[in-house]
Amino acid sequence: MKTMKEIKIIIAIAVLATTVSLFFHDCASAQTLDKPTYLVSVLVTDRDGITLVSGAEVMFKSGEILVNVGITGADGYFYSRLPEGTYDISAFYPDNSGKMKSTTLLKFELNKDSEASIALSSSR
Repeated sequence: MKTMKEIKIIIAIAVLATTVSLFFHDCASAQTLDKPTYLVSVLVTDRDGITLVSGAEVMFKSGEILVNVGITGADGYFYSRLPEGTYDISAFYPDNSGKMKSTTLLKFELNKDSEASIALSSSR
């Protein structure tokens, strides 16, 4: 069970991630008005591929540019609308010991509404 301090930290991270996500979304939209946008749903699971991970940070990069970042909901999903293109998707989540779990980088071609699924690895 999470302590009140842990819950406050997760909420603060979610608010920050949402703010950053909106900023990057506005920047990406302004720079890619000629490209269609699509909904991408990213499901983050624990390494077993079954257990949903709520509160994981999901990042989208295009080359070296961070395009979007957000936090998974209670259903393990993060949803975003992005311009057509190729993205590297990864997710991060602290385990109980405070060490960071992460996913391998997923190269993703977005050219229609799509769903991706990635699993967290062991702690680093």
